[in-house]
Amino acid sequence: MPSLGIDPTMQGVGDRRATPVGRIVRRRMGEVYRARFNAEDEERFKVYCDESRAVFRIIFMLAGSALALGLLAIDYFLPGLPADFLQMRERQVFGVMVPLPLLAAASAYLPRFRRHSEMLVTVTVAASSLMLIIQRYIGASLGLDVPLALIALPIFIGLLLCRVRWNMMLPSLVGTYLLTVITELAIRQPTVEASAYLYSYTLLVITFAGGAWVVEVQNRLTWLRRDYLRRLSSIDPLTGLLNKRAFNREYQRLYSLAQREQRPLCVVLLDLDHFKAYNDHYGHPEGDRCLKQITELLQTQTRRASDIVARVGGEEFAVVWFGLEKNSATNMVNALLEDIRRLNIPHAKTGTGANRVTASAGARWLLPQRQSSPAALLHEADVLLYAAKNTGRDTFKLD
Repeated sequence: MPSLGIDPTMQGVGDRRATPVGRIVRRRMGEVYRARFNAEDEERFKVYCDESRAVFRIIFMLAGSALALGLLAIDYFLPGLPADFLQMRERQVFGVMVPLPLLAAASAYLPRFRRHSEMLVTVTVAASSLMLIIQRYIGASLGLDVPLALIALPIFIGLLLCRVRWNMMLPSLVGTYLLTVITELAIRQPTVEASAYLYSYTLLVITFAGGAWVVEVQNRLTWLRRDYLRRLSSIDPLTGLLNKRAFNREYQRLYSLAQREQRPLCVVLLDLDHFKAYNDHYGHPEGDRCLKQITELLQTQTRRASDIVARVGGEEFAVVWFGLEKNSATNMVNALLEDIRRLNIPHAKTGTGANRVTASAGARWLLPQRQSSPAALLHEADVLLYAAKNTGRDTFKLD
């Protein structure tokens, strides 16, 4: 691995003192070498790539358009260039080799369409390579020698400059290479010179592909390590739920989304009743076990990707449901408290005679407007929670 410039400590390879993150990364090295994570992580890695590489894609797609126009301008000054070939070049440049890169650059520039930028860059690379192969094939019949290395230029731009993911570019890379080889065999006799052309082109493609793969491995290792560190800093170690810091971040994001799309939000703050007395009576190990049971229950109520569940205090949890109608929210909060009762976790110190763990909740439902704020919504849910506690606990208030 030193030949790749990868830090062995980061992987946990050959070092018993490797960090837990390093050991986790080591277990996933197969995915890194294959340049493909599991579906969920691959999608998040793609989003990271689209965001972090947007500037590169804009710059080099615009540069590709400028290069295509520049080469066409040079053609106008070349003496003896057949008119038919020049017209074909014009159709290719103005029909494919300028519009497609501009479209790819625009998608990378506009946040709304950025998720499509990788696909558009890949299509641009494949289409531009095809145009150059056609130029070489037709040019050969007219006695013109379009440089073979020029066909590899779009691949270089896509893989190493625009940083398209390796597995995304691989089909275009293989397809372009095979089509180029077939074209060369069709236009040239099997001579030493023809073989030298193909050998040089093959070496060039392998160099581009190999270099891009090494860069991809480095990028995936870096992303994987940062992702685990981010998760460690965002997760409550006991329950595995989001901690308060991560909840605030995700809640702000979800609130902005609801405000933008005019979808309702329901924020629920849930507090286990008399939990300090539970810990004092049964001990903290039992208290931890109780919290884990409550966590499992809460997770069954927040299975959609847009929902949030977090531990925001010792015995306090927060649940955010996105796009939920008010009647459904009422039913779900009521069902949540009933499910906690059905767990029948013994609690001899409730002071209410229930003799089992119960919870109180404050729920605030809102269709976010421009003048509303996420902090105000959270505060209102907190006020409703205390109102539920003041009415005897084991109940909820929803507004």
